[in-house]
Order: sequence, then C-alpha cells, then structure tokens
Amino acid sequence: MNERIRSVFLFLTLLCVSGLALAVCNTQQIIYGETRNGVLATDDCVDHNANGNDYYYDYYEFSGTSGQQILITSNSTVIDPDLLLIFPDNTTVYNDDGGGGLNARIPATSGFLTLTQTGKHHIVASSAVKVQTGAYTL
Repeated sequence: MNERIRSVFLFLTLLCVSGLALAVCNTQQIIYGETRNGVLATDDCVDHNANGNDYYYDYYEFSGTSGQQILITSNSTVIDPDLLLIFPDNTTVYNDDGGGGLNARIPATSGFLTLTQTGKHHIVASSAVKVQTGAYTL
C-alpha cells in the first residue's frame, strides 16, 4: 500500500513540475533559410522523458506549405544535438546523428524533406544527453 501511495505522489509531483517547466517554455519564430544560434540552458524548456531523465530543449515554429522542401540541421562542438520536427497533425520526424559526427539533420542523410502538410510546424532542438547544456547552431 505504501508503494502505491508513493507512486501516486511521485506521479502527481512530476505532473506539477512538468506544468511549471512548460509555463516558461517560449516558442521562437524561425523563417525559411534563417540560421539561429541557440543555447540549451538550465532555465530552458524541460522534457521529463518517459525514460526517467530530463532533457533541455528550445522550441521553434515556422509556417510551411505542402510541397515545400526543407533541410534542418543542428550543429555543435559542445553538445550532442538532436532534432524533432512536428507536423501540423502532430506526426514527427526525429534525428540524432544524421548530420555527421554528433550533429543532427532532417532528413537524416542527404537531400531535402518535402513537407506534406500546410500549417504551423515545430522544431524541437535538444540534446541526446540528459541535462546537457551548451551552444548550438540551427
């Protein structure tokens, strides 16, 4: 019984912490062809991942049109960047090391990704290493 109470308490605590972390998470606008210099920091958005670890991330948004071809890269000499692209219907594309070395790239190997949907797309720039901080270029 004590374990069940402890589990429920831990779950509720994580929900509260997660809500607080998301409250300070800002969406940054990015446009086609733009390069951004970002920094993962301890006051960034926090992903309380299902694997039990926390990851810092920056959240970007852009308007995309079906048929548009894009390439997203995240490079760093300080962190192990990873990328998540979220389509308007919430389907996703993820990459960790497709950009060579520890760098991330969508699409993973070469060429461009053709968008299949029109609307707001989101990019999550993060690190493949828990609570890792440092500079990156997107």
